[in-house]
Amino acid sequence: MDYFEKTNFDENKFSQLKEKTNFKFEIIDDVPIFTIGADQQENFVFEIIKLFGENIFCRIINANFIDDAIFFGTDKISLDAENGKHDFRQFGIASGRDWWNLEEKAQKSGLKKSDVFCASSLKIFTEDKINSAGIGIPKDRAAILIYDGKKIQQMEKISDGFFFKNPENKKDALLGIVKFAEILLDFEKNLRAEKNIDQKILLIEKEIFENLNTINDLPTAFYISLNIIELIYKESVENEINFSEKSVARIEKLTKIKKNLKRTISIIDFSNNMQNQINIARKSFAEKDSTRMHFQKKWPDFVIAEISEKLENPKLEKKWKIIFEKIIADAEKCKTEFGI
Repeated sequence: MDYFEKTNFDENKFSQLKEKTNFKFEIIDDVPIFTIGADQQENFVFEIIKLFGENIFCRIINANFIDDAIFFGTDKISLDAENGKHDFRQFGIASGRDWWNLEEKAQKSGLKKSDVFCASSLKIFTEDKINSAGIGIPKDRAAILIYDGKKIQQMEKISDGFFFKNPENKKDALLGIVKFAEILLDFEKNLRAEKNIDQKILLIEKEIFENLNTINDLPTAFYISLNIIELIYKESVENEINFSEKSVARIEKLTKIKKNLKRTISIIDFSNNMQNQINIARKSFAEKDSTRMHFQKKWPDFVIAEISEKLENPKLEKKWKIIFEKIIADAEKCKTEFGI
């Protein structure tokens, strides 16, 4: 296939970037798609994006929705379902928010939620690092949709919101996609190998319970979150076609698991904060920093009181009780060591 007949890419620039980055290039349903390593330097990623021209706008998305983007021209098509029942953004850990109420304004104007989206101009997008983590998406699970600036229009001058000039043919505005190659975690390899949906759900439950324990485990939580979204999405679509009570039950269970994931993250953040307070107070007293000692002498008692309150919860799992009791013991030790 002669890619250069189907795109406006500069053949020399394309070849040079191919040599530098070893990207994979394909055209799927007339949409050019680049796949590059998540470890590639930002400037190479930006150079690839610039192949599409200067008057372009970029949107970071969850790569699970690339198929929707290829077919419909947007990753947001599922939001148009009745009562927003396919709005999976609620399941994200750090989901992007509609700061400008674009969707509400769009609906008042007779548009659909999928007719509007947030994006950045080429200039703004290439001024900084690609911050997909800010919307709860690890870089190797992110994709960048590239839109033709002539076929979209800014909603308001102060916002990063746009709408499709021809919402009935959103795909016409999509110039291409840049996505990052996945790096599967161990639990995801087992998840991909498992074909039974109910067993997949159990694997996710197990991963949260057994392997999310400390602040160092939290990066995994983002991957768990995306896998929950993927399973709920697939189950919801399947349920639209062939309704079943079993499918409804699975979606409800996955929703509960997501709530437990958020609770687990909250507990880990809390325990890490409490331990840090003990560590900081111990350091101040060890160094005899009188100013800090004055303010931090009550910290161990504060930590003990806060954790003791958590321990009164009869529903608190044993593993958290053990972690909390260790922090209390460390706070007591700190008091004894320095006569606080």
